[in-house]
Amino acid sequence: MSTEDSSPPRRLRIRRLRCCGALALLGAVALAWGYPLLIPLLNPSTHPWRAKKLFTEIAPRRAWRFAGYLDEFLLYDLVEADPAEHRGRSLAELRERVLARQEALRRKALAVAERAGSGDDAPDAEALRRAARTLLRLGAIDEARTALRAAVEARGGPERAPRALVQALAETSLRAAETRNCVGHHSPESCLYPLRGRAVHVEPGPANEALSLYEVLLRRFPQERPYRWLRALCAQVLGRADPASPVPARGRAPFVRLEDVAQAAGLFRPTAPRAGAGAILDDFDGDGHLDLILGSYLPDDPLLYYRGRGDGTFEERSEEAGLAGELGAFRLNQADVDNDGDLDVFVVRGGWVFPGRNTLLLNDGHGRFRDATAEAGLAEPIEQSMAGAWGDYDGDGWIDLFVCNLAPPFERSRLYRNQGDGTFAEVTESVGLPPLLLCSSACWGDYDDDGDVDLYVSVAFGQNYLFRNEGGERFLDVTWEAGVARPLTSFPAWFFDADDDGRLDIFCGTFWPLLDDELANLLSEAPPAEVGLLRLHRNQGNGRFVDATHGSGLDVVVSTMGAGFGDLDSDGRLDIHLGTGSPYLAHLVPNRLFRGVGAARFEEVTFSAGVGHLQKGHGTCFGDVDEDGDVDLLVNLGGAVPVDRFQPALFRNPGQGNHWLELRLEGTRSNRAAIGARVFATLPDGRRLHRQVSSGGPFGASPLRLHLGLGSAERVARLEVRWPSGTRQVLEDLPADRRLTLREPR
Repeated sequence: MSTEDSSPPRRLRIRRLRCCGALALLGAVALAWGYPLLIPLLNPSTHPWRAKKLFTEIAPRRAWRFAGYLDEFLLYDLVEADPAEHRGRSLAELRERVLARQEALRRKALAVAERAGSGDDAPDAEALRRAARTLLRLGAIDEARTALRAAVEARGGPERAPRALVQALAETSLRAAETRNCVGHHSPESCLYPLRGRAVHVEPGPANEALSLYEVLLRRFPQERPYRWLRALCAQVLGRADPASPVPARGRAPFVRLEDVAQAAGLFRPTAPRAGAGAILDDFDGDGHLDLILGSYLPDDPLLYYRGRGDGTFEERSEEAGLAGELGAFRLNQADVDNDGDLDVFVVRGGWVFPGRNTLLLNDGHGRFRDATAEAGLAEPIEQSMAGAWGDYDGDGWIDLFVCNLAPPFERSRLYRNQGDGTFAEVTESVGLPPLLLCSSACWGDYDDDGDVDLYVSVAFGQNYLFRNEGGERFLDVTWEAGVARPLTSFPAWFFDADDDGRLDIFCGTFWPLLDDELANLLSEAPPAEVGLLRLHRNQGNGRFVDATHGSGLDVVVSTMGAGFGDLDSDGRLDIHLGTGSPYLAHLVPNRLFRGVGAARFEEVTFSAGVGHLQKGHGTCFGDVDEDGDVDLLVNLGGAVPVDRFQPALFRNPGQGNHWLELRLEGTRSNRAAIGARVFATLPDGRRLHRQVSSGGPFGASPLRLHLGLGSAERVARLEVRWPSGTRQVLEDLPADRRLTLREPR
């Protein structure tokens, strides 16, 4: 039987995809209610009492509400849901099919909406709400508002109409306000919380309507915290003072204020805002300046390539780079796959709800790319891929690839070994990795300092996994003895040294799209919901980690998708940016920034730094784009559906006068880009810094070059590089404020 014949029918696949997320959560609730013995059947290393402890975090009420929010992911009807439909078709052909399907859906929804005021023949409230939601998600905002207004009025007005209808009309009006103003009349202050100055709307009509509707909803349901928050946002964009407005209780610790310069930098496309997706900030043409590649989640949007000029500005060269035909991208990251001295790109497609064709783009050294997916052996299978993670697990000097896949039961995450001849071979089973499902991201790091990189896997619904590398031949699941199974509903994850003790710690963010829980934590009106709490796992050096979240300043609930880390103030301590990525259109909360203050402790500086953007934050990159010696912050903004689009933000860092050292490592025996290399810098006062070469967070790929913030130190007394090959290199007495290239000794 052919591969196409063995694929599940499209209708069956759609039904399966619709149910997988909700079933996972309901299964977790069932476990919490007394069925933990099922877990050992899925993972023999998990003991029943541990499973019980893990899953009792999910309260039934929260699980049901979470399952309801998953409905916002339903893009199944907008895309090709059957992998067989992808075979034999170009991305351009798939794009035309997507557009045709969207147009058919729009006409069907319009037909329902037009009957809103037709008396006995009018559709019921739920059918009309769904039709209006379809129109809204497809970008037909005015048609959606008209239909919902008619439905609300036909049922007695906002005071008497069903709550779901009134709420849908309020959310639609609020999105119309964002699209007309924050997108249509964009300024660097647009949607930047607190909303003031040029963030006040030029076209106030939609925000006025949303404000009046949220006031009605609050009168009817005064206990609802999200209504109170959204009413306050509406008042702010209208320039009105609201003494009853809830105010975030944190985020104002002293920090230099950053300015969004995306428009002046040449990253603004007024007619083509983007949906949320990944981004890469690195040098692709070999001129030493940072370039930028931006993705967009929707399958009809191309990759964009911006060539950096080195002065903080960019010029778009997507066509010249050969990327104009590369449509749709969920995540992106870079590596020197063929060890030829330039950075190649892996494009992950699919994501939450539909399968996609991943792509390996090889670089010719001048920022021009060609599709080498098929010849590399990575074109099949076509799955719901979530992320790709590069690491040389067998230490042969060629970078290998782990691909996270999401949807059960026919798919699994896969490890591909780079064979050094331009091809990859799947080795998942042969190295002892289980068929991991619902994988949302992965990262590599040598947590036990035995000379080979280990694998941490973040899982969307359930426990996470830590696999210890046994000499490049096998992986051993050590999750429970290491103590890193949580959080549940995980998303971004990375290895880094949070306390500069020379050992790699683990950060794992949650994707918890319950607006009420996030607001309660943001406004300090309730303790953080444990199930939505991100985790900082601190390495103890004995194979175990301790949960250091409480007391670190990171005990927060955030609907995290895009996230990353870097040293913005060059004080030698890593800072963390968390992007809020909920697909729910009314989930408007600030993206968050946390400044490292030492010993695995952080303080929030979101509002003092001026980066509290309300639009959905995905690709987060830290890099010195204007080459002034401090790190700037790039955030690829935009949501998961066609209507939820925005422009990227580039927050320019004015600096704080601290010293720095930038290192570009080049492997010889190790992989050429030195991914996985570790650097230990000793300052004259005895303080040590520890960094690992990686691209950082899973959505936004930061440069592989290392930025070492030195604070007031004017030199580095001793610098040790531990290359992935095992070679150790030591340099002494290096002056600060320099850019150095270090080549691995042969």
